[in-house]
Amino acid sequence: MSYLHLCYKVSDACWLCLQDMVLNFQHVIVPGVLASMSRKDSDTSKFLSGLQTLVSSVDMDAIVSSLESSLRSIIFGTKVR
Repeated sequence: MSYLHLCYKVSDACWLCLQDMVLNFQHVIVPGVLASMSRKDSDTSKFLSGLQTLVSSVDMDAIVSSLESSLRSIIFGTKVR
């Protein structure tokens, strides 16, 4: 199996996992959280507040840039910076 073919298979598997994660999030997690919020569950409220704090402190542009650089390096077989 060639290196390029292996990269394709790995990226395809990653893509399928991401799609599965999005579907699970949309169809399982979001409805569950909404149901908990409608019951005014304090644990859910605390969790969401903590999650909001965590996400607001993350530089998503830097993460995306780093991921793109890593993927580019893997595809072209160069050193990751």
